[in-house]
Amino acid sequence: MKLLKRLLLAIALIVTATGTASAQKGMSGIGVNVGFDYDIFESSLLNKWAIKYQYNFSNYYRIEPIISYSYTLIDSDENANPSSFEIGVNNHFFMTKAKRFRPYAIAGIGYMHLTSNDHGKIVELPTFYFCGGIGIDYRLSHKWSMQASLCYLGNFDSCATIDFVLGIAYNF
Repeated sequence: MKLLKRLLLAIALIVTATGTASAQKGMSGIGVNVGFDYDIFESSLLNKWAIKYQYNFSNYYRIEPIISYSYTLIDSDENANPSSFEIGVNNHFFMTKAKRFRPYAIAGIGYMHLTSNDHGKIVELPTFYFCGGIGIDYRLSHKWSMQASLCYLGNFDSCATIDFVLGIAYNF
């Protein structure tokens, strides 16, 4: 009888652990991101805040609409101080089936409105951008996950940033 109780306990733990890490398809999530943008053309570091929604179409593909705002972290040059507003859609292509720790590739598109100060004159640059990068997703539990990503955002002309972002999402 003691062996049967231990066996049932072990089975319950295995089912709970795999259920926590595997039920991804069809799940949604909402969350926030914080991080940094390095503006390549302005040579400036920007603080980034974002809100996001995530939907898992399958165990290997997630779509993530995102709205973010970036601003100069340290006003080092009164002639630059860029800020940006972004709205976009990122696609996450997971490299492994649903597990607690999953790396993914990122590809996305969006709209960015970049504003900077050019020797007292405000310069606004509205542009569409593309995004490419890598990330990791770590499941804290069935309901909570954390993400970290490194992305290149840019267009073919005058806008390019390297983004490092940490995020947390509540999944339902």
